[in-house]
Amino acid sequence: MSKGMQSRRRASPRRKPLLKPYRRSTLLAKRKQHSYTIGTIKALLQKYSTLGPCSSDREFARKENVPIATLRGWLARKEEFLQSKKHTSNATLSGHGHSQAVDFGDALASFMDSVRDHEKFLTTAHLVTWLKNLQPAWLDSYLEGKADPSRSYKALLGWCQAFAHRHGFLQRVPCTSKRTHEDLQAPRVEYAQSFWSKYSANDRGNIINIDETGVHYDMPPRRTWARIGKSAKVDRQQKHSDRVTAVLAIRADGRKLPPCIIVRGQPGGPVEQDELPTYPRDAIYAVQENAWMDERVWDVYLREIVQYEIEAPSVVVVDNLSEEFLQSKKHTSNATLSGHGHSQAVDFGDALASFMDSVRDHEKFLTTAHLVTWLKNLQPAWLDSYLEGKADPSRSYKALLGWCQAFAHRHGFLQRVPCTSKRTHEDLQAPRVEYAQSFWSKYSANDRGNIINIDETGVHYDMPPRRTWARIGKSAKVDRQQKHSDRVTAVLAIRADGRKLPPCIIVRGQPGGPVEQDELPTYPRDAIYAVQENAWMDERVWDIYLRELVQYEIEAPSVVVVDNLSAHVTPAACELVRGDLYSVLEELPANATSTVQPLDVGVMGPFKAKCRTEWLHEVKVTTAAEKRLAMVKRILKVWESIPPAMVIRSFDKAIPCDES
Repeated sequence: MSKGMQSRRRASPRRKPLLKPYRRSTLLAKRKQHSYTIGTIKALLQKYSTLGPCSSDREFARKENVPIATLRGWLARKEEFLQSKKHTSNATLSGHGHSQAVDFGDALASFMDSVRDHEKFLTTAHLVTWLKNLQPAWLDSYLEGKADPSRSYKALLGWCQAFAHRHGFLQRVPCTSKRTHEDLQAPRVEYAQSFWSKYSANDRGNIINIDETGVHYDMPPRRTWARIGKSAKVDRQQKHSDRVTAVLAIRADGRKLPPCIIVRGQPGGPVEQDELPTYPRDAIYAVQENAWMDERVWDVYLREIVQYEIEAPSVVVVDNLSEEFLQSKKHTSNATLSGHGHSQAVDFGDALASFMDSVRDHEKFLTTAHLVTWLKNLQPAWLDSYLEGKADPSRSYKALLGWCQAFAHRHGFLQRVPCTSKRTHEDLQAPRVEYAQSFWSKYSANDRGNIINIDETGVHYDMPPRRTWARIGKSAKVDRQQKHSDRVTAVLAIRADGRKLPPCIIVRGQPGGPVEQDELPTYPRDAIYAVQENAWMDERVWDIYLRELVQYEIEAPSVVVVDNLSAHVTPAACELVRGDLYSVLEELPANATSTVQPLDVGVMGPFKAKCRTEWLHEVKVTTAAEKRLAMVKRILKVWESIPPAMVIRSFDKAIPCDES
């Protein structure tokens, strides 16, 4: 066989190994990793310090079942562990993890400490403001690096919160909603059925929902940060930042009416005389003592905005805000004004209530413990009988505290706890369905462009603090001079066909004063403006809004949908809408605007979120007049960005035709 034809030998199959592969886990037990908390380390170090000078480290470690190397590491840092104020459940002291990624971390932490040292609110918004003023290049780079610009602000807040946590600050948790989302669905469905049973023939552009919402310059505090182990007390003058009320109106066809912004101030005062003329012309403005909506501001809004926005006989959907509730001194979370429920069950109730009033008249702390002490001193027989009547003696003191709290609530006292909805989602569905049926039964023939919803919302220059940062272990108390920032009220109106009306912006000041005389003429022309003592909607501002804005926006007899704010639904306002605007003023059911008012359901939330985002990109101003103008420009820019599709969805969700 030739050399090139030599056969190749077939390779033999590979044999299986006779022994299994070596695996360490099958031969040696895996060593267990032990972890020790700061509390355990402190106890062991204190125990070790009681031993004599001739004691053996190794013997102590063996006895306590601690590795000798671990024990000697603790002994090297003995003073750090014993003097640490960290919580005993922590596993480390500090300084672990990644190193600081920004070169201004120490400066920012020093700023946070300086703010808390003066007992001021320290919020995430303050950190953002510091970054805007002192680190603009880093801030721009951070925001530009986010793939989704709409989420960049939230990402920045998360960065600030993580920074605060890493540098030893803590935040308090607030109260949540009292009613679930499901409890609110029944009245919504019921109102929608009632609404569309009355107004199903109406064109969606002639169904208008009007409502007010407060807009704060800062975000209001819902929780406070405080050093772990120290007080979280805050002073009483730091509750809110400056605020305006924005009266917003939307049509069911997606259009918006111009807003009305209610600014805090005296009608005819400096704000109305000097500031309102300088505000943008994209809204109307009103000045009210507290920047709230009242009958006067509501009348201004109807006359200056709604009257000119009505395109045809329309349905104006509003909530049931009334003057009685505006003038009431009851807390806004109360469900009633007074006089409801069972009669008084004890004969010393008036004396105890007088004691509580006397304590508060001197601006002293009044706690449940003070009530218990009063009962012990002045009503010992009743107290003994009450405690003995409890089946479980261990629970009797807690029951007594509950009794005292119920007594305080019944007599007009309230503990300050932030909360949201008072009613569950299911409870609100029945009136929603009923109202929707009633609404469309009356207005189903109306064109959607002639259904207008108007409402107000407050806009603050800063976003009011919802929480404050404070060093762990240090006080979270704040002084009394940080309660409010500048605020205006934006009166907004939308049509059911998706169009928006120009806003009316209510500015705080005296009507006819410097704000109205000097500032309002310099404002943009995309809105109308009103000056009110508190930047609220009242009858005067509502009349201005209807006559100067709504009257010229009405395209045909329309339905103007508003809430039940007393300024909205006064006889004079109803007659103005009927006689001058040839329209119908439709009042929303009471205590259900969160589910039946289109502006509240789908527009106000995005509007305020966009206001917060816009605040982030604004140049800082200092004077009150500059802040008011900045808020006006912010409202106009944000209102312009609200898309018609969002307005249409809000009408469809709040007053659905298919549930009529």
